[in-house]
Amino acid sequence: MGYVYCTTVFVFLQDWVALNSSLGLTNAIIFSFLAFMCLIAFFASVFIDPGGVPSSFAPEMENPQTKKGKSQYCDKCCAYKPPQTHHCRVCRRCVLKMDHHCSWIGNCVGYANYKSFISCIFYGSVASIYSAVIFFCDTLHREHGFRSSKWFGIDSLDHNHKQSLCLAHLPPIKKPNYHRVSGGGTSCMARKEMRSKLSASFRPRCI
Repeated sequence: MGYVYCTTVFVFLQDWVALNSSLGLTNAIIFSFLAFMCLIAFFASVFIDPGGVPSSFAPEMENPQTKKGKSQYCDKCCAYKPPQTHHCRVCRRCVLKMDHHCSWIGNCVGYANYKSFISCIFYGSVASIYSAVIFFCDTLHREHGFRSSKWFGIDSLDHNHKQSLCLAHLPPIKKPNYHRVSGGGTSCMARKEMRSKLSASFRPRCI
């Protein structure tokens, strides 16, 4: 999980739109939130007890059997168990509303941690799709110079494109008026005027 997060944010996202831009920072915050929620739900699924059969549980004496005719009695635990309760061979106990024993979390998915397990799957799936989209956009950017300029404006254009736009809005350079003085030289006033006009004309005016 840490490897996927670092490569998505600091490699693909940085190469695509740069983290110091508004678009890159927004995508980094969204992906970090999804990864954080997935991590919290994962640890909750691992450390929360799925739920065991209370020691004071006893079936109804009038109807101790189920509809299928099987007694709600666990031969391995030597105790009665509620409906939808199963014995886990790995945990070696009966779990309330047991779904399955997940090897990824090293715990059973049952009554108490079922919600956190579903949340972990949800946030992990959304974060994986988000990471795949960022990787796909970065690949398009590397191969075809794609930066979603039509969607996100001029801030996400290539550097060469921005430079061409700046040069397109430069004013035409006018030839300065040279004031000839005696001796064939140029006066100090003419030189200052020429320098000021040249410096003003080379200032880019980007939209």
